[in-house]
Amino acid sequence: MIARQHAADQSPALDTLAQQLAAYVRKAATDATPAHDVERGIWTRTLALGRQALELFFRIQGTGDLGQTVTLADAQTLQRLTDTHDRAYRFAVGDFTLRRTVYGTRVGQRIEFVPLDARLPLPASDYSIPASAMGPSTRL
Repeated sequence: MIARQHAADQSPALDTLAQQLAAYVRKAATDATPAHDVERGIWTRTLALGRQALELFFRIQGTGDLGQTVTLADAQTLQRLTDTHDRAYRFAVGDFTLRRTVYGTRVGQRIEFVPLDARLPLPASDYSIPASAMGPSTRL
């Protein structure tokens, strides 16, 4: 399961934000901006850059659609259910809604397979990283 890449997967907004961050740092250095103000400015711009980057990553992934049917390793064949199912994904740079193609035996029955969740693999909760898993130097 590999995400397909298209020309539309490029992100001019991401490139623009990276250029704006570099320009901000250069101007702050020239203007002798106090370090604590520069840190705040870098942090704000880094969060925006991170959000755009993760948004691009999710857009490239698509919904995980593998076609009308999918056959699992145990030879069970599942049908693509008619509607995509949304899932919340929360991270330090913002909240996202992932649209996911799901598979099961039939509509109304339990969802048996979610390719996007399996490919990434997504955590059971809405939160990307439990706070307990983040070390002191990586806390956001």
